[in-house]
Amino acid sequence: MKIGIYQSYWGRVGGGQRYIGVVADVLARDHNVEMVHHDPDFDPAQVQEPMQLDLSRVVFRYVPRQERPAWPSRNPFRRLGDEREWCRELSSPYDLFIDNSDVPPFFCHAPRGVLFVHFPGVTFEAYHGHTSEEWLTRSRWKRWLSGMYHRLEWRQRFGSYDLVFANSAYGKRWLRRLWGLKAGVVYPPLRDGFCPREKENVILTIGAFHHFQHKKQGVLIECFRQLCDEGFSSWRYVLVGATGASAEDQAYLQGLRRVAEGYPIDIRPDVSGAELKSLLERSAMLWHSMGYGVDPDQEPGRFEHFGMVATEAMAAGCVPVVFNGGGLPEIVTHGVDGLLWSTLDELQHSTRRLADDPTCRANLAAAAVRRAEYFSAGPFEERLLAALAAVLK
Repeated sequence: MKIGIYQSYWGRVGGGQRYIGVVADVLARDHNVEMVHHDPDFDPAQVQEPMQLDLSRVVFRYVPRQERPAWPSRNPFRRLGDEREWCRELSSPYDLFIDNSDVPPFFCHAPRGVLFVHFPGVTFEAYHGHTSEEWLTRSRWKRWLSGMYHRLEWRQRFGSYDLVFANSAYGKRWLRRLWGLKAGVVYPPLRDGFCPREKENVILTIGAFHHFQHKKQGVLIECFRQLCDEGFSSWRYVLVGATGASAEDQAYLQGLRRVAEGYPIDIRPDVSGAELKSLLERSAMLWHSMGYGVDPDQEPGRFEHFGMVATEAMAAGCVPVVFNGGGLPEIVTHGVDGLLWSTLDELQHSTRRLADDPTCRANLAAAAVRRAEYFSAGPFEERLLAALAAVLK
């Protein structure tokens, strides 16, 4: 079977990219798989090492990016046809087309189609311009007619795909709420090969240093500073993550470094996959705060959709101390294989508790390793192939 897998931002290093990379690797063992992308300078070797992927069996197919055209026709049937034909070449060469995205997909022109959605990044209303000033100034009659057309197009767009999957129950709920889709869940796979070592007094945070501050590194640095000011000694705090090339991202990184000055805080951007693995195996705790301070109803996308970092920390025997929101509570059971927190006071209390009680820390770490086995490569492959069985026949 010839399979095409599309991701508009393929080439960056992140959990979503690794997820679909593993999907490609698994399917390429028995099928002809092409990764469809828009980066003319993309070098697969640049992502294989940090994501620890084997993509040697996958072909990479570059397709120039096409902007969504402005629709000149007022005929709704013509407009629907134009929308359907937009970027046909992405999916038409394949027996099975897999779209991995956070935005409404292109129409699928392959005989079979599958959607993997990490999180719906735009609402139906926003995608069709229902929140714009121009829309709101239309007459009620015109809004009703346009809305009818948009709902028809929406149903047909998603109807061109046979299966839809989220990467967590959290994402599944929001797919239903924002896009009206029923989805299955296929949890992402963690990297194999973690071997818990003798732990150092290190707290680790992993997350991209992005100026949007969605990983909340500044909040955590301030929290650790307060612990130090209150006598929390003999522990170090290490933050690692990819950095962007933009001036805003670099300024954000430098700002974090300034705040961390004078404290046992180490900020390490763009570490290798091997170094990250070593840090996870040697660190005693993982801090994770994505979603803290965010209204879940107003900005659900700013929560951790799943929490790959948490699963990898658990596999390495690094106790997760993570924010109680998004997909993280699906991974961590409070007091069993990690700790959940909702306020910074709770985070500090949990951290002191683990620091002061090595036995408690060791018990949670052992349970975390057992829990992580559910997300390992073998079980993931079994769940993936079972989920796709209907379209791989």
